[in-house]
Amino acid sequence: MSNTAQQRVRALKVDNFMRLRTLDIQFDGHTMTLSGRNEQGKSTVLNSIVWALGGGAAGKKFPNPIHNGETKATVEVTLDDFVVTRTASVDRKTSTLTVTSRDGSQKYASPQKLLDALIGKLSFDPLEFSRMNDKDQLAVLLDCVDLGFDLQELEADRKSTFEERTFVNREVKSLDAQVQGIDAPDEAPALVDVGVLMQELTAAQRAYADVDSAIRDVSSWEMKLIDVQTALDRARQVSVDLLAARDDHRDPDEIQEQIAGSTEANKAGELIRQKAIFSDQLKAKTAEADELSNKIKALDKKKSDALAKAEMPIDGLGLDENGVTFQGQPLSQASSAGLTKVSVAMAISLNPNLRLAYIRDGSLLDSENMKIIQDMAEACDFMVLIEVVDESGEVGIVIEDGMVATDPEW
Repeated sequence: MSNTAQQRVRALKVDNFMRLRTLDIQFDGHTMTLSGRNEQGKSTVLNSIVWALGGGAAGKKFPNPIHNGETKATVEVTLDDFVVTRTASVDRKTSTLTVTSRDGSQKYASPQKLLDALIGKLSFDPLEFSRMNDKDQLAVLLDCVDLGFDLQELEADRKSTFEERTFVNREVKSLDAQVQGIDAPDEAPALVDVGVLMQELTAAQRAYADVDSAIRDVSSWEMKLIDVQTALDRARQVSVDLLAARDDHRDPDEIQEQIAGSTEANKAGELIRQKAIFSDQLKAKTAEADELSNKIKALDKKKSDALAKAEMPIDGLGLDENGVTFQGQPLSQASSAGLTKVSVAMAISLNPNLRLAYIRDGSLLDSENMKIIQDMAEACDFMVLIEVVDESGEVGIVIEDGMVATDPEW
């Protein structure tokens, strides 16, 4: 017999477990209603199954399993292929467990190991899922769906990439503003060395001053022509020589005009240089932002592809970064019927081997939702126990003072 074969609970016998005194129930059909007044032991029916099958973890949940005043508690759970019996005694710190084949022909040497392979979310209540917040619903759904990767790690990677891209895009905007803010000409004039021009200006001014001085000398000597003819001839010769030398220099006014224009020329060249630098940086940052955007798209595609391939507990169920969705909308916005369908599908998915779920607040269900639960339980060959508060004694199996008060009504 395979340890992982699907099992349904077929019968339950309880003696002196917590609030229950004695109980013997046959689980027929696919839904069963447990009714009665509050504090009569309805919830303890499921707790007894949890205790019998759950081992050490369940033992911690129910540290005092024996009915008040008794010395021993026994719970026997009959499954499709096994009979599970757990007993607690006041003289023992731990309970004892036996698992046999249903026909009694085989007793299993490692009973808890066998049961551990069956137990999923044994105490999962579909209505409990419907009341969870978005984050908890998402965590439960991820337990049911194999995406092939850790969704939280993918979301963290996407978040860090998105934040990095946001930072890079700020730099892109800043650099773009700096590039657009520089009103530089398309082509820069040749750079002018002002120092060289100043040296040339000094030399030219000196040359022109020398010529002016020589001309004054000529005039002076001409006035004294009679007395200083020889000196005049010499001065004329000097004047001729200086005039020749002056031809090697540009007009000082022209040089000064060029110096005046050099500031604007050099400024234009510097603006072009700055714009080129910022343009290169802008190009690099834009490429970096594009690369990060492509990474985000790849992460989103990986996620969407995985979700598209994932086998969801029910058609129309999905998830996004905010939580669980149903038919493309947040689950919180689903109708009451839609929420019930999703919740029951989750309960079935979370208990793939032990086909049992339990609804503790069955009194909240209307006839439409009750019909949905019954149909889904039958379609999936699942047993759903429904606990309701009822004092009429006419609904389902009535639990009163820890015992079955009436015969089951199906």
